[in-house]
Amino acid sequence: MPRAREMKSLKGLCLDDVERAVNDWINRLLVEKVSDSGSTVIDLLEKGEDDELYKRVSNFFDLLPSTLLLDIANLIPFKFRQKERSKGNQLLWCYLEMLISEGIAMVNQTAENVDGFLQVASKRCPVRTQFAKLLKNLEIIRSPGCDIFPYNLEPYLQRFQQLRVLNIGDGEIGDSCLEILGAFCKDLRELDVSFCSKVTDVGLASLCVSVDHLGNKNESLGLCKSIVKLWTNGTQVTNSGIQVAIQNLPELEYCDMASIQILAEMHQRDFRSKEQLEIPKYSFVDLKLKKKYSSPYTWGSLKMVLSLCPSLLKVHITAIAGLRNADLLSLISVERLCELIIKGCEDLSEITFDDGVTPLLEAKGRNLKGLKLQDLGIPININTICELCPNLDVLALTGNRKYTTSTWNSSRPKRIKLEIPKLKNLVKLCLGSCCASCRGPSPISCIPSENLAFLLLSPLLVEIDIRNCDTLTDDVLLTAAQSNPFLHLEELVLGGCHSITNRSVDVFMQENGIKKVLLIGCSKLTLDNIVTWKVKAIQNDWNFMLGCIVFQELPIPEND
Repeated sequence: MPRAREMKSLKGLCLDDVERAVNDWINRLLVEKVSDSGSTVIDLLEKGEDDELYKRVSNFFDLLPSTLLLDIANLIPFKFRQKERSKGNQLLWCYLEMLISEGIAMVNQTAENVDGFLQVASKRCPVRTQFAKLLKNLEIIRSPGCDIFPYNLEPYLQRFQQLRVLNIGDGEIGDSCLEILGAFCKDLRELDVSFCSKVTDVGLASLCVSVDHLGNKNESLGLCKSIVKLWTNGTQVTNSGIQVAIQNLPELEYCDMASIQILAEMHQRDFRSKEQLEIPKYSFVDLKLKKKYSSPYTWGSLKMVLSLCPSLLKVHITAIAGLRNADLLSLISVERLCELIIKGCEDLSEITFDDGVTPLLEAKGRNLKGLKLQDLGIPININTICELCPNLDVLALTGNRKYTTSTWNSSRPKRIKLEIPKLKNLVKLCLGSCCASCRGPSPISCIPSENLAFLLLSPLLVEIDIRNCDTLTDDVLLTAAQSNPFLHLEELVLGGCHSITNRSVDVFMQENGIKKVLLIGCSKLTLDNIVTWKVKAIQNDWNFMLGCIVFQELPIPEND
């Protein structure tokens, strides 16, 4: 059953008291007039003034042991984001975070608050003191659905020369902001400007290319050459701009707009040339073969790009038109491959399971930690996957249209059939047949019940997410539970599984530490079942969250 709420340690109880004390102090400070003009600390912060606030914070922190300051800093990023806190309360927690850590994360603040706070940070953070660190992480975050606030970041950026992480996605910043970063923030490692619609190729180039607007070389510009992660989706940046970034960021490991097609386009001429050219190697650890690109996929491009990226760990393949089994098998050359995603699309791909996916898994399966096959139209053999990929931590099979339990293709050398061992390392399992409107009446469109039963035997499962699986029955779950007590399970999601009843869910309320159960549209689960579980959770003081969406047919009113 879910575990009862545990007693906190003495240190944890002390930190709770400290948090309450800090919060009470902040709330008193919010309404207190701290200047002759009757201004509050928030009024002063909006104007970029914090002398009085800094003095009070310093005096307050003097009362606390220095060892507690780090613990408080670890609490702040979670505490100040709580929705029930006012913007002023969040802002003062943010101020404390600035003083006792190396980061600032501002969420859904007003433009005035952000501008004033940045002005204060530009004065406090460039100089290391007892209660002020050099600012290395800055996040200005807008939650979905909130209006964009047009804060002014540019005047302060040159004061934050130690920045390593900058997240200003969804903002109103433009190319001039990136130009300042390129001139002053040479230590920047992560930059997120996604959905900043004013950012263009020009701004991206000014970040990392040491050339002025006249085309002359200038070593004082474009200093951000150590960026490791870059997000530019939703901007005006084009494929050409991404190519410039790739050429000038030798340590770039991830870029959300980078793709195998872009790299292939950059070096197509090099590979066709008969001259022995020295083609650069790249640091990418994560690359995608994307569905949408300006030109069709050329056979052999994947193999060519893989030879340029010796550090790859994760590859995401979309089965687009022109992709062949031979392309897929070129992944065998990726020495450190540990995560593989193959996703189908409406294009007619030439890859098959027996001659493409299977030989690839034969070669690389034992090294894979994560495997996701999604929206594929080819028959998927789960037995083959389990046999060839015994060390998976994560397995996701979702939206695929066909499954088979047939043995190996007769054209391949026959193997002695051995019992497939359990996936002993599997911690996350995501399964889902395609939606009812996509799958036909044939049972091959559903994940076979014997495969479900086998996968649920994995002893280390922490997360289970199963959707649109009518082959998941009470018998399958009860049989699995006889051999697997789900001791490590923390999260369970069942959606659109119309063959299960409350008996199935009760299986997971036994001897395990489950913390979260989400039940969505499983037609045999009733409101009475939900109420029973919720009452039981309250009575036993379980540390447990139950979320449910129950669809029940309403009676059709009779016509008069």
